Amino acid sequence: AYFRFNGKPSVYWFNPPSPGGVDAWQQVRARADANHDQFWFGGTDNFSYLDVYDALYYFDITWERAPGAAMASYAGRLANYNKAHPGANKPFIGTVMPGYDDLKVRGGHQRDRANGDYYRGTWQTVIDRNAEGVILTSFNEFYEGSHIEPSANYGDLYLRLTKELSDRYHSAPAQPPAPAPQNPVAGPCQNFPETGFQVCGRILEYWKQNGGLPVFGFPIGPQAAEQVEGTTVQSQQFERNRLELHPENARPYDVLLGRLGAASLEKQGRNWQTFGKADPGAAHYFAETGHAIAPQFWA
Repeated sequence: AYFRFNGKPSVYWFNPPSPGGVDAWQQVRARADANHDQFWFGGTDNFSYLDVYDALYYFDITWERAPGAAMASYAGRLANYNKAHPGANKPFIGTVMPGYDDLKVRGGHQRDRANGDYYRGTWQTVIDRNAEGVILTSFNEFYEGSHIEPSANYGDLYLRLTKELSDRYHSAPAQPPAPAPQNPVAGPCQNFPETGFQVCGRILEYWKQNGGLPVFGFPIGPQAAEQVEGTTVQSQQFERNRLELHPENARPYDVLLGRLGAASLEKQGRNWQTFGKADPGAAHYFAETGHAIAPQFWA
């Protein structure tokens, strides 16, 4: 009658810290499942509970400031736990959600569904990260706005998407591990417990000198070698941009921002060079692209 994970009946616990700490849960497991014949999942972001549970999962990821940030946080913290506990090898359990909105019932927060695009993005994130399992956070009370069952607003869109995206997850080939940096990451470094990643050396210096957290957000991945427009560079992803090292350039141009707008349009199959052009006499006009910065973004 149980869903099985890794060959064992799986048991799910929501918010383990509520009834007790790690010590209390260790006593519970010693009495209820001393031989670890079951696979216990804990819904918490407190990774010390991995001392008790076989895996943890994030219940809510819609707080993330940028797509993929929640799973980047999870990945970093899981990696830190496994590194600190040799042989632990706790699995990556991804979380997907269609959206969220409890503003009317408790004044909480909202994550717009974007006509299914947010849901698609959360599934693609767990696919890209080779998640060993997936938690779909969805409730049918409707008032939290995470339902996937048919509704007046969305019809059966989210049931169809769930079938499509879960099939894609099951059929996706395993991705190779991320390439190791070509050069050692130079210090000094600053750790960010919010996402589990650190920023070091020249990228950290640039991050601090050019706006820091309000401008770039937290790091959501490690510094690593990445193919950017046909060239391999050291880069690091942040919530709001990508910073790239270009040592062939003199300062300050040895660190460049990723061309995220161009990359996003390319993925959508849209050629920005075919867009309508601005008046050359407009303020903040750039002849290189034929476009001007909208007044709302001048400041």
